[in-house]
Amino acid sequence: MVKLIKFTKGIFGEDFSDKEEQPLFCGFPVDPQTCQNWPAELASDNSLPKCIKKSNNCYFSTSVFKPTPDGDYRKKDKFFHAAYAVVIDDIGTKVDSKSVPMPLSWEIETSPGNCQGGYILDEPCTDLQLIKNITKALADKKLTDPGAKGGTRWARLPHGLNTKGIYADEDGVSPTVSLVEWHPELRYSIDEIIAAYNLTVGGKRNIVQATGDDPVLAALVKAGLLKSLLATGKHDITCPWAKGHTSEIDHGTVYFEPSEENKGSGGFKCQHGHCGNRTIVDLRAFFGIAKDGSKADNLLEIALELVDQFHVFRDENGDPFVYLNGSCFPLKSREVKAHILRTVKVSAGKELKLGNLAEVLASLESKAICGDEELKLHLRIAKHKGYIWYDLGDGTAVKVAKKGWEIVEPPPLFRRYRHQKVQNVPPIKGGDPWKLFNFMNISIAHHLETLVMLITYLVPDIAHPIFHPHGAHGSGKTTICKMIKELIDPSSIDVVISPKNKMELIRLINRHHVSIFDNMTKLDSEMSDVLCVASTGGSVPKRELYSDDEDVIFNFQRCCGLNGINLLVTKPDLLDRTVLLHMTRIPPDKRMTDADLWRAFNQAKPEILGGMFDVLSKAKLYYKSVKLSELPRMADFAKWGFAVAEALGEGKGPQFIADYQANIKLQNAEVLQYNSLCLAVTLLMSAQKQWAGTVQEAYEALFALVNPVKTDGTFPADSKNLRKFLERIESILAEAEHITYSVSERPKKDGFHIQFWKSK
Repeated sequence: MVKLIKFTKGIFGEDFSDKEEQPLFCGFPVDPQTCQNWPAELASDNSLPKCIKKSNNCYFSTSVFKPTPDGDYRKKDKFFHAAYAVVIDDIGTKVDSKSVPMPLSWEIETSPGNCQGGYILDEPCTDLQLIKNITKALADKKLTDPGAKGGTRWARLPHGLNTKGIYADEDGVSPTVSLVEWHPELRYSIDEIIAAYNLTVGGKRNIVQATGDDPVLAALVKAGLLKSLLATGKHDITCPWAKGHTSEIDHGTVYFEPSEENKGSGGFKCQHGHCGNRTIVDLRAFFGIAKDGSKADNLLEIALELVDQFHVFRDENGDPFVYLNGSCFPLKSREVKAHILRTVKVSAGKELKLGNLAEVLASLESKAICGDEELKLHLRIAKHKGYIWYDLGDGTAVKVAKKGWEIVEPPPLFRRYRHQKVQNVPPIKGGDPWKLFNFMNISIAHHLETLVMLITYLVPDIAHPIFHPHGAHGSGKTTICKMIKELIDPSSIDVVISPKNKMELIRLINRHHVSIFDNMTKLDSEMSDVLCVASTGGSVPKRELYSDDEDVIFNFQRCCGLNGINLLVTKPDLLDRTVLLHMTRIPPDKRMTDADLWRAFNQAKPEILGGMFDVLSKAKLYYKSVKLSELPRMADFAKWGFAVAEALGEGKGPQFIADYQANIKLQNAEVLQYNSLCLAVTLLMSAQKQWAGTVQEAYEALFALVNPVKTDGTFPADSKNLRKFLERIESILAEAEHITYSVSERPKKDGFHIQFWKSK
């Protein structure tokens, strides 16, 4: 790395510290946007002042200054002597690095992806007014900080931190400032900088005039939309789409003639939100003008140029998508087709024929599949760059960090299905998630466990437990499930009955972040297996219709719930992933009409949801420090659950773990009650510590203890399947009854042998 003193000498000269006129330096630790005092200090004896240190924001003046009559140095115009450099700001963010016309003398990364660069002057400029004009012209073009219009600006040193609050990461760590390019041999004259950036300096503009006739300008004149000349090449016009504006406002619209600044394409800018995304392409399309300035031959040519602006990419399965209004849609979806047709109609004033639409879609598909951009898409929740994101469905998302949350426009993260509803009431910070239980018939003993589970439904990339309320008629099971769906994943489909077809079930779960199956009477083995996959995550391929070998891939890890009068989950592997909740009938004096209940719930919903995000933000802060002495089943859920519980109130983490362990014991008890093989093994070992024999003998002994019917799916039909069935209940036997077993690896003369042990 270039030493700071070498960097300084590269700009001001080897002997700068021996001269009377001196550059000034400044350093401080606080946010520059709030700092009121920027003390200027001198270098001395070939070393920079003590304020230039790693923990500070570090700056130097691009000019040198004469001493005051008292011998002090002040960064004021009246003491200005000469400028040694010109600075360009925000390269990589507000300023496209490709639009920097000349190589920089230096470039410093001030925050990730954002740089400040400078041009060293071949001769110091002593004309203060000229320097002011140049910096003002750069600021007018948004090439330098608007606050740097004077001739005595500060520039970053390649040292220290950038403590602007907006650049700190979610842990509050400020980015370091570092030198990425250093070319002190590159020095430029004032005239070269003015010419390269086509600057207006002192009322004069060094601009390349548009050559030949401008067809767009001619079309504006012919349509009566040209109002006045604002500057050379810049025209005030009436927006062609003014009728779509609020109150038909037609001011604040500008047309730029083709120039080197816009790479010969021309430019269009309208201040009204209705036209915020429109560009010169839309303006040309309105007049039917092709990119080369000729009259477009047909509407397809215009349409192809318009959609070339669309953000297209492929997802993780290689399928083409389009990013529209904050959400991602499959390329051939109804939403994308409608958007293309509307874009062409509004911009060109003509309807695109369906045959041409197919060609436009084919062009976009090629661009998406053959392009470089591949993105992983999510449904409702996502993890991206260390943040948790929640899709509100209206083109905005909640971005959750360790220090809080905010509603922002998300990057391309979320795909949308038509059934998904907008979260129509934005969450409110400082809310109270506990108010949820004002509307749910859940006993206070289960409030913590239920609320923790629901907040973890907002955490991506972890296994989520199946929520299973069960109990008598009139206990509010369906209402609770509908409220969970409305709170976490609003949809026009709230609760559903289970599809009979397995692939339809998978398709349904794949398209919902939260799937609730209502009023069920039984749970077959196939659905139980699908719910297990949904809880912990998995992929299911399916052959695409009308295709020989193309697959549709269902990748999903979702939140599911099911309710019924009786306990529906009996298979041990699904019970391992389930939170059970037994419910009782609502007393008559506590009942409400549906209309009153939902009115009150919808009024409280923003506060409940905001409170959940408040808790999730705190839990994100606590999560890394969570250390559990023992990890139960669904370990990720348990760890996140502990963090969420602590965020709900200090000391509630251990309480949640105790509640969750009690639920696990309840799960074990249910298996023991409903699983015939589990009951048989328990009975076999009830009066002995050890049993040994052949697998056939064990099967006969266990069968005799419970005498299962042929339709009992929890007991093997023959001894050959005994081992497979035992493996399903192995953890239940060990945890609940302290029973373990082993089967010999090789058969003896009389067959395989098995042993059971009971440790307590």
